[in-house]
Formats: sequence, C-alpha cells, structure tokens
Amino acid sequence: MASIGQTNIASLVGLGADAMTNMYEVRITPPAEIITALSTVTFQDMVFRVSSFNPPVGTQQSYDVHWKTVSLKKPKPKIDLQRTFDIEFRVDAYYQVYEQLKKWENLYHITGTGFATGRIDPSHTGTVVVKALKAPVTTVDQTDEFGTVDPVISWQYEDVWIEKITDPNFTTDSSEPVKSTVTFNFGKFLDPASSFEGYTL
Repeated sequence: MASIGQTNIASLVGLGADAMTNMYEVRITPPAEIITALSTVTFQDMVFRVSSFNPPVGTQQSYDVHWKTVSLKKPKPKIDLQRTFDIEFRVDAYYQVYEQLKKWENLYHITGTGFATGRIDPSHTGTVVVKALKAPVTTVDQTDEFGTVDPVISWQYEDVWIEKITDPNFTTDSSEPVKSTVTFNFGKFLDPASSFEGYTL
C-alpha cells in the first residue's frame, strides 16, 4: 500500500494537543476562624463551583529616549500590577459557599452596619492556588484531582482578603444557575514565571 506522505493534515496532527481552558482547579484556603466556623460546607465544595479565573498581569512601564530624528522606548524599573483578581462561582442551592465567603468578607467590612477596617490582619487572610494541567490527558489516572497529577502550571496568592462579593441576580425571564463573583486582593504571589527560577514564598 502506497504511503500518503506528508500532508497538511499530518502537520496539524504532528503539532500535538492544545492546552484547554477548562482543565484547571482552584484551591481556596480561608482564614482559620472561617474554617472553624464551617459546619455543613467545606471549601472543597468551592472547587467544583468555580466558573472562571483570569490571573492579574503585571506590565513594565517604559519611557522614550530621543536623539535627533528618532526615539527609542526603554524599560523603566517599575511594574504596574493590580493586586486583585475575580473568581466567578455557581451558587449552591443552599447558599452555603456564598454565606461562608460573606463571613470572610465581613472580617473587613459589613455594608449594612457601616463597619470597615483599614487593617490587613494576617489572621484574617487566606491563600488561593490555581493549577492547570501542563500536559494533555492520556491515561485514566489523569482524571484524578490535579493535586496528585504532574506536571501542572500554577499561580499561588497569599495574604488574600475579600474586597467584595456580588449579590446574585434574579429574573423570571429564564432559569439559569445563580452566579456570584468574588473580588480577591493579595500580597505575596508566585506566577508560572516565578516558579521557573525555583522561587519560594
């Protein structure tokens, strides 16, 4: 049988698998007193309800250097980074995850009472770790949780506190899962570029 030889299709197949947007997990560790207050819900429940995550991106500032008829943009030793990110999640039927996250938010402000603190209390901060598969799934073992599977690419945020939680929206025009968005702020963090050098927090 004659060989088909190299074709455009063969080239595409040879490229291998693409990274996929849905192959990721989020691990949230709240402050100790929130963990203690948990009764019928654990933050493992949050893992399965996260809908989306977009990591914040730092940008290096620049300036222009002029000489006669030309100019050149050069980098400044300054990074612009909004130390905040949003996580959208589906609200469970009993609003348990939503209520526990609100308790975390209440450590910093309670809108209804007018309470708000300007202090970041280390005992009132948590961590958020996001892991995505760094290799295509090829065996049944890789359907397990990412915590036991390598390799992964990860983002790790510490000194995390909640700035706000959007309240659910309701309508009689349709029937869709209720969603809410949590805005987290953070201090220390590691992104994939940091881990290239083996940095640790």
